[in-house]
Amino acid sequence: YRSWHIQLDQETIQLCRGIITNTWDRLFLYKLQGVQLSQTPYQHRHQIANLHLSSAAGELSIPYLKLSDAILLSNFLLYKIESSRRPWM
Repeated sequence: YRSWHIQLDQETIQLCRGIITNTWDRLFLYKLQGVQLSQTPYQHRHQIANLHLSSAAGELSIPYLKLSDAILLSNFLLYKIESSRRPWM
């Protein structure tokens, strides 16, 4: 989880992961179709969660976020999805 980097601005979210080779994924926030939080029993005990982002291109997961940060991020992303007037198709 330490090899994950998240960059968020008003229009996009960029995810970088990898140790030897880095993989960058960029999603436009207005194209997101769903945001979901999930926790295993271990994660529940340690107050961490996984955030799953769904778009028409597929699904991305951000693992091992602090629960409070995951909730704030999911609320922000849901706000951006619902308040966007841009067509995603």
